[in-house]
Amino acid sequence: MKGIILVSIAICVSAGLLTGCGGGNQREYPSTVRENFLNLCLLTSGGQQKNCSCALNEVQKEFDLEEFVKLEIQMTNTGQLPEELAGVIAKCLK
Repeated sequence: MKGIILVSIAICVSAGLLTGCGGGNQREYPSTVRENFLNLCLLTSGGQQKNCSCALNEVQKEFDLEEFVKLEIQMTNTGQLPEELAGVIAKCLK
């Protein structure tokens, strides 16, 4: 559970950058967003490269940029990790 919370913090911070990073319905996020996501995830997870890379890959597979931004806004408004995002991240924490 702690891992999910830490990864969600990284997602929240990196997703905040998405609105200025191009868009469309692409599945691979811009390189600056991917790099930021991984760097922040590594900082908050204590250097779990495998988990952070997995989380990024799974999130990109599941959510396009527009969907990801909506989830980030929902998380910001509620203070809780949306269930659909938590489920995707949890795949990497087993």
